[in-house]
Amino acid sequence: MDSYRTASVVSINYCTLGELSLENMHSLTANFPVFKQALFSQINLYEDSVHLFIVSALKNIDYLKIAKPETIHMLAYSMKYQVLDSNSILF
Repeated sequence: MDSYRTASVVSINYCTLGELSLENMHSLTANFPVFKQALFSQINLYEDSVHLFIVSALKNIDYLKIAKPETIHMLAYSMKYQVLDSNSILF
C-alpha cells in the first residue's frame, strides 16, 4: 500500500498527533505483524465515498467476485488515483 492518505481529526480535549513516514511504516509492519493486522482490520472499516466506489467496482470484476474482502480493500488502497479532464484520452 504505497498510496498517500489523509485524515480529518477532531479532538474534544488536548492531544498530541504524529506523522509516520512510509519507510517507518514499512519497518513497523515488517517487525510487528500484529500491528499490521490491527491496522488493516481498521482500514477495512473506513467508509470514504471514493474508496466505497472503487471497492464496489472491483467486486464487479468476474475474477474478483470470489476474492476476500481484505484483498479487495488492499487492491483499492494500492491503486493510483488520477483525475482527468473531461474528454481526456485514456490510452
